[in-house]
Amino acid sequence: MKSIHAGIVLAALCNLSACDKIPSEVSSTVASSQAAKPDPDAFLTRLYAHYRGKPADTSFSPTGAQAPLWFDREMVGLMAEDTRLANGEVGALDGDPICDCQDFGTLSANIKIEQATATTAKASVTVTETDATYSPEARQPRTFTYDLVMQDGDWRIHDIGTKNMPSLHDWLARSNTVASSR
Repeated sequence: MKSIHAGIVLAALCNLSACDKIPSEVSSTVASSQAAKPDPDAFLTRLYAHYRGKPADTSFSPTGAQAPLWFDREMVGLMAEDTRLANGEVGALDGDPICDCQDFGTLSANIKIEQATATTAKASVTVTETDATYSPEARQPRTFTYDLVMQDGDWRIHDIGTKNMPSLHDWLARSNTVASSR
């Protein structure tokens, strides 16, 4: 309710003073109310913002050192085990599960929150490569399903699914089991 109230106050202030800038006292109130209640849409928007730059953000590594910022502890553990079991080689997870690719140009993401509670959320994200230098096949929209969980005060990815891989979590768990039995 505070976010709605702050938004109404902000709109009224801008309307009355013909402002083109959010007053600092209002923007800090809006920011603090948003920070107090993380939004799964905002989390996914922040995630996909890394894929929109020109050139794309090559420093971004959602499955590497930055994995705890994006994935829950269980998924981070599965990815770490995949890396350990690979013994210095490329593990089973050999691409970026956020874009289902190894390389990307500039992606657009259409995010739809399907269901959300205070601690879990389900979302679908349709991702399209918008860089015309990529093949028409690579520029076809791909749909991802996300299972998000609240952890450490923000949303984290518990699982990602695609048409070809309904559950990254389950696939990594099986792959790790097979690799550890060798």
